[in-house]
Amino acid sequence: MPRPTHRTLHEHDPTYIWKLLLRALALPFALIAIGTTAWALAYQPTPSLTDPQPNYLIYTNFLFAWILIAAPLSLLWNLANILTLLIRHAWIHPGANVACDLLLWLGLLVTGIFATIGALNFFPEYNAAVSGESPGATGYNQYTSTNGSVYTTYPNGTLSDQPLAPCPAFTSCQAETDYQNALNHKGIVIIVGCAFTFVIL
Repeated sequence: MPRPTHRTLHEHDPTYIWKLLLRALALPFALIAIGTTAWALAYQPTPSLTDPQPNYLIYTNFLFAWILIAAPLSLLWNLANILTLLIRHAWIHPGANVACDLLLWLGLLVTGIFATIGALNFFPEYNAAVSGESPGATGYNQYTSTNGSVYTTYPNGTLSDQPLAPCPAFTSCQAETDYQNALNHKGIVIIVGCAFTFVIL
């Protein structure tokens, strides 16, 4: 059986060039999603703290790490389709294409949503709006008793009769600003990866 040519392929499927173009565009998009996610996982801002605090942000990495599974699978599948078309002048079986594209679509959609939620945790302003606390002061609370005395509770549960200092938990207010800027930068990179993950869809 002679191998089909591009002309016969076009006669049977006039839209094949657009399918090829979309799959080709998905390759660099997947690479960008993989690169930004890998960088975000490796980049862990370290705050200059006066008191040890559990870094809950480490756990949010699991929310967007799943992109490193869905995006590479999408990359490999689209690459396999392109190579098959170029070598055999025919697509992979339509049934396999529909099934795998649907699974990858669902995987990219779910991982993209999780990653977007995880990215919001790296914006202190967002966390402050949710928790009602000032950015960088999570776990620190200042109270005034009925007799006018001021006391402060700390994340580790201790109680102090000293008022809440500016920029609590940090060695200086500049250290807090630098830390928040680093978190914002990481959050933006994750959102970029999420955007390209959704574009692959």
